Amino acid sequence: MNHRTSGLTALVLGLAIALSGCTGPTPTPTAPTTSLAATPVTPPTVKPADPLQVKDLAAFSGVAKLEAGSNCTGTLIDTGVPSGPAYLLTNGHCVGDIARSAQATTTNLDWFGTATFLAADGNQSDALTVDVTQLAYSTMRDTDTGIVRLKPSLAELKALGIRAVPIVAAQPAAGTKVVNVGVPVQDMMPDQWILRRGECTLGAQHTVIEAAWLWFGVWSNDCPGIIQGSSGSPLFTLGADGSPTAIAAMINTTTGGATAANGGACSINHPCEVNHGTASMVENTSYAQSVARLGRCFDASGAFDLGDSCPLPTATVWAELGGGAFRGGSLPNSSAQTRGEPGRGSGGQGADGVGAARRRHRVPTRGDLPGRTQQGPAEGR
Repeated sequence: MNHRTSGLTALVLGLAIALSGCTGPTPTPTAPTTSLAATPVTPPTVKPADPLQVKDLAAFSGVAKLEAGSNCTGTLIDTGVPSGPAYLLTNGHCVGDIARSAQATTTNLDWFGTATFLAADGNQSDALTVDVTQLAYSTMRDTDTGIVRLKPSLAELKALGIRAVPIVAAQPAAGTKVVNVGVPVQDMMPDQWILRRGECTLGAQHTVIEAAWLWFGVWSNDCPGIIQGSSGSPLFTLGADGSPTAIAAMINTTTGGATAANGGACSINHPCEVNHGTASMVENTSYAQSVARLGRCFDASGAFDLGDSCPLPTATVWAELGGGAFRGGSLPNSSAQTRGEPGRGSGGQGADGVGAARRRHRVPTRGDLPGRTQQGPAEGR
C-alpha cells in the first residue's frame, strides 16, 4: 500500500516538472559546428613544367600536340618497320572514350584531328601539322590507351626530321629515372601550348580507380606540371647522349591541384590507389599507364594488329544497362539474358565499340571493387 502511494507521488511530481519546463524560457539554439575535413579548400595551383629547349627539339621531335577529340599529347611509335604506317601512342580518353561505354574497346575506326610536331618555344612557326586518319585502337578498360594512325608514313615523317621512339619491351624497375615531354594547355593561351619537359621518377605500380574506370599496373610518379593537355605524354628513358631510348610509360591522370575535400576521392580528377580492397587518394601524385610490350601490337608490315602477342585488352562486355558496370562474358543481364540469346550479338566489334573478343584479365565484378559510389564521365585531361 505504501509502495503504491510513493510511486503515484513520484509520477505526479515528474509530470509537474516536465510541464513546468514547457512554460519556461526558450533555450537559445547552438550554432552547428562544421567539420574542418568537410570544408572545401582552395586546391594548390599546378604550374606547367619548363619549356623544352630548342637545342633539344631534334631528340624529342616525336612528341606531338594531339587534337583528335581533346587537347592531349601523343608520341610517334617506332614500330620497327620504317616503311610502314605512322602511329601515335596516346590515352583512350584523348580520342573519344570519354563519350563511350566505360568498358568499350574501339578498333579500326575512321577518325579525325591533327598532330603537331616540333611545337617548341620559339619554333611554333616551323611546327609540322599532319592529319589523323584512323583510330586504330582505343579503350579505358583496364588501361587508358589509344593508338591513332597518321596520314603520312613513318618514312615520310623521318624525312621531315621527326624521330619515332620504340616502346619498352619489359616493365621498367621502380625508381627508374624518366623524362616527361608533353604539351599542357590548361589555363594558358594557345601561343603557350608548347612542348615542356620535366624530370621525374617512377614510383610503384598500382591498381587505380577514377570515377567509372579501373586500371591495372599504373605507375605512380612525381612528374612536374601535369595538367590538362599532359594526358598521353610519354615518360622516356634516356641514353647517354640525352636522347630518348624508349617510351617507358604514359601519363593519363593526376591528383595534382586536387584535394579530397574538393570533389571527393575517386571522382573525376581525384584518382585513387586500390590496396587490399580499399581505395584512397594520394595527393600531389601523377599516374602513368603501363605500355610494356605494346611494340608487339604491330605486324611485319608495321600495321597495328591485335594478335596473340599484343597485350592490349579487348572487351567481352556486351550489355551494361541492367547488368552492372562490369557485366561481361557469359554473365546474364538483369533480364537473365546472355550474349548468345536471340536478339543479342554473338561477338566481334559492335556499333558501340564493344567487342566480345578475348580478355587479358578476369572480368571484375562489383564484389571486387572498393566501397565507393561516385561514377561519372571522364575529364579530357
